Amino acid sequence: MKYVISIVVALALMVSMAWADMPEYMEVIEVNEFSGITFYAHEDYKIHPSLAGQLFPYISITENGVCRLRFHSEYEGESWIFFDRVQFVIDGERYEYEVQSWDKVTNVYGGGVSETVDYAMATKEIPILHGSEGLAYEFEEGLLDALLNAETVKVRLAGKQGNYDSTLREAQLERLQLTIQAYLDH
Repeated sequence: MKYVISIVVALALMVSMAWADMPEYMEVIEVNEFSGITFYAHEDYKIHPSLAGQLFPYISITENGVCRLRFHSEYEGESWIFFDRVQFVIDGERYEYEVQSWDKVTNVYGGGVSETVDYAMATKEIPILHGSEGLAYEFEEGLLDALLNAETVKVRLAGKQGNYDSTLREAQLERLQLTIQAYLDH
């Protein structure tokens, strides 16, 4: 029994050490003790409802070494758009993500509605625990590289009753790229 506990503690330490060298600009925004997931975001780039329609990247790392690059997008308005796709135009090239029902949350509040989607863009595992550096893209191939090297990024929340468009400002794009690089480097 002592050996099993020792192995579990050693694995937990390896996971925490493997991700402990996250760049200084990435900070822990939440530690979920129930699910064993730690969430990281750029220190200047938090999910904030008043900036609806923007793209908020962050990283989640499970205690068993699975790392995910995640995006959060939100629409707020007076009418539903019922968005079911997130579309990107990156330096003139188009990419699309089909929103899954389990990724989306809708809400009605005094005088308006909100539609939020939170989705994993890419997943990888810590090699020391899983034996390989597998990187699984859940988006179109090439999207991660395109975002990493982009000069302009436009985002559309495309729906059955309308669209909501936004363009990432220079500082937002820089923080997005730093978050993607932090994900790729770890």
